[in-house]
Amino acid sequence: MTTLKHSPNAPLILRFFDLEVSLRTDDALIFQPFELLYSSFRSHAASGAAVARMSVEFRRNAEDGGSLWIDGERWPVSRSMCQTGALYEFLLKCIYERIRSHILIHASALCLDGVGLLVVGDSGFGKSTLALSLANRGADFLSDEVGAVRRSDCQLEAFPRRMRVRDESLELAELDLRNVKPDHWFGKRLLDIERVRPGIISAPCPIGAVVFLMDHREIEENLERRDVSKIEFLLGECDAELLSFVSRQNAVESVEREDSGGFTTLTVSGERIGSVAAELEAYCRERRICVLDAASPVTLKPDFSSEPILSPIEAKHALGRLLQQFLPGRGSQILRHEFSGKSTRLLLEMMSLFRGASFFELVVGDMPLMVKQVESMMRALSTAKKRTLHGV
Repeated sequence: MTTLKHSPNAPLILRFFDLEVSLRTDDALIFQPFELLYSSFRSHAASGAAVARMSVEFRRNAEDGGSLWIDGERWPVSRSMCQTGALYEFLLKCIYERIRSHILIHASALCLDGVGLLVVGDSGFGKSTLALSLANRGADFLSDEVGAVRRSDCQLEAFPRRMRVRDESLELAELDLRNVKPDHWFGKRLLDIERVRPGIISAPCPIGAVVFLMDHREIEENLERRDVSKIEFLLGECDAELLSFVSRQNAVESVEREDSGGFTTLTVSGERIGSVAAELEAYCRERRICVLDAASPVTLKPDFSSEPILSPIEAKHALGRLLQQFLPGRGSQILRHEFSGKSTRLLLEMMSLFRGASFFELVVGDMPLMVKQVESMMRALSTAKKRTLHGV
């Protein structure tokens, strides 16, 4: 992996919009992958925004891994979290929660002819491949994972971390990597997209479209890709007390536990399971247990063999889906402190931020055809926008 150099005695300072993060460690290598992934955030600045500060310190412990101190609070970190990259995922989750200047959506983000595009899809649905392919055909790039919508003016802004992509995604996108050597990142490639095409990172732009990637069986058989009566929690640790707490919740019908690779997956089932997720995350926060992920299980995976179908959907249906893709989740300071934990208030803000955007479902299939359909749709939106601006 490429080595970035800074003084071992000095903190690593990164700027995420209105949040300044100071990272210190007694292990010179522990934050090196994180530093590489977010190297462009060293000079990132948010004009006119008040800056909040987040203090992070990692202290190595030879017996069990170490401790992550976040704003003075100690979070035990297992050896497995350090070895698999889960440490960085947890740290990033804590950063997302503290950003208040932007609404963060789990999506790839691009800009084509001055119009912003968000591509929303589960892992394995071709989100990164589609984004890379569009960028390879001339679209400007904003992010492969984070759609950052500026709350002050509804602009889509770049989140220029390095891309984490699989080898097959690079091949399908047909990128010319002869002069680029991607680094490895826990089973994926770490790609600096600006080295592929200098100047590719877009300036802020208005949101024109949101595309939700779907599987054809959801349409043909009216199946749900997600089982909404279940939530899977990936935890850094789990004990009998936590299991007892979950089992006692009124909405819970069953709890399944699976331990693998030093982590615990709890699959919690029930009719109104959303409230349980909030209670469990609050309980884990109080006990300093790392919640690495919480999501309904994905039951369908596309095979990309059918013909893709792009079709418009109503905003009232799309905004509910976007709410489910709110990256900071229930720990968000926006949600907890500004909106008193009420997701309806967050939904109302999203309605305002995405006013004027068009929403689509894309039933995934042949990737080159997907690229052409999305590109054609975006060019049509751009043309319509230009005609409106010129009063045509």
